[in-house]
Amino acid sequence: PVGSEYMFTASGGFPEYSYDILAGLGQMRRNQAWVYHAPDSIVGDWEEVTIQATDQVGNSDTATIKVYNLFTLSPANVTVYVTDGDQTFTAAGGVGPYSWALNGADKGFGATYIFSPSTEGAGTYIVSVTDSIGNYNEATVTVLPVSGAPLTIDPSAAAVLVNDTLTFKAFGGDGPGTYIW
Repeated sequence: PVGSEYMFTASGGFPEYSYDILAGLGQMRRNQAWVYHAPDSIVGDWEEVTIQATDQVGNSDTATIKVYNLFTLSPANVTVYVTDGDQTFTAAGGVGPYSWALNGADKGFGATYIFSPSTEGAGTYIVSVTDSIGNYNEATVTVLPVSGAPLTIDPSAAAVLVNDTLTFKAFGGDGPGTYIW
């Protein structure tokens, strides 16, 4: 991935070897061995880089690598209530296509996965995504029952005329509750 390093070694021919980048971004540096340093960022999903090793008499060979963006899953962890709307998870980076799973069960392919708390019910779930080269990410989804939902009142503010009435409704919380004026 971007920002990583990869060590190259050549064999055969007539040592000492030199290394060059023929195509793509990054740098070759020599410390104890020749190391390719991928760029910190790239445009697009991935970039192909061609490295050439050359021996003392001009014999050469090439290697091709793919540099890709870091593989991410967003959001990382979520707590929702059973009555909340759908939660969309998005994968980015790595190398597509992406395959999704919920608690290990296959949920298809795509850049996004939609988790439905009302369909799944209260509990803890693992939403996982894997890209085409095996990079893996997961998020924990905690779905709380309605009785644990925060207490809200509707409307939260209102204006009424003298001798008029206004109906309030409470949602969430625990138990039957009371109203205090």
